Amino acid sequence: TGAPVDAETALRDGLITEVVPRAQLEARVDERISELAALDATALRDAKSFLSRTRAMDPASAAGASIDALALAVAGGEAP
Repeated sequence: TGAPVDAETALRDGLITEVVPRAQLEARVDERISELAALDATALRDAKSFLSRTRAMDPASAAGASIDALALAVAGGEAP
């Protein structure tokens, strides 16, 4: 709709994963950067590739692709 959404609504609706008070934002960003930097490079590359492939999909197609990717990961296969 283009209407503004407050942080609590965005969190509740799954648009964001975390709400941080403004005074703690910079420290939390630094923490997240450190967490991301510690990730396995292959896993990070695969996640970026998946997000790139699903960006333009409708929600149902993206959900299906997510399920397929998870099934492949659990089975030890590689994502297309």
